Amino acid sequence: MTIMLGSCLQQTNRESSGPQRASEASSLASKQTGLYIHSMTTPSSSAAARQRLSGRPAEGARERLLEAADDLFYRRGIRNVGIDEIIATAGVAKASLYNHFASKDELVAEYVRRRGAAWWAWFRAGLEARSSTPEGQLIAVFDVLVEWVGDSRFRGCALQNAGVELADPTHPAHQSVVSSKRAVRAFLASLATQAGYREPGEVAEQLALLCEGAIITALLEGTVGPARTARAAALALLHRS
Repeated sequence: MTIMLGSCLQQTNRESSGPQRASEASSLASKQTGLYIHSMTTPSSSAAARQRLSGRPAEGARERLLEAADDLFYRRGIRNVGIDEIIATAGVAKASLYNHFASKDELVAEYVRRRGAAWWAWFRAGLEARSSTPEGQLIAVFDVLVEWVGDSRFRGCALQNAGVELADPTHPAHQSVVSSKRAVRAFLASLATQAGYREPGEVAEQLALLCEGAIITALLEGTVGPARTARAAALALLHRS
């Protein structure tokens, strides 16, 4: 986030760098309607899907598949959504999916990568809007969290959800989940170092656990209370460190 480090995000996404993917992440972030969530319009029938298919250029098939997968996977879960539903929602021919993705697992891996990139972009903007100092940004992390979990479309962290659903460490999406979570901790450690904390790595680990716990608890309870509690705990932690 310029906030986000240039370094840990660049390291985490080095394999995903380049003008096309940078533009892609920016485009995704702009669809977040200010939050790390967005809703997609889905066809109400196979006829609507065919109409969309006939009215759009073939080169847009990959993006339509990814947008459909993004919406369906986030709202309903990766395991609960089949390939046929994604194809129907995207309004593409079945062959189009396999022209772009060798399998559902490959599509899931790209979904996770794109979600991670969009999250960094959205989160960076949220932190920059709230503070320009390292210590201020450490607190702002939790202000952004409160905003996020309070949105009616919030369905948890897509990467947390994917990590639970895709327990197999050999799944192609697994490393993207792990790398993104490590990047969060590296970013927090960078901010803590700049802010002058004696044990920045320890501070970062504790703040990251507060974030992760607040996200899953807010999802389960359906309230912003856990995020606000995590903010108060973070303030106490930072004042003691």
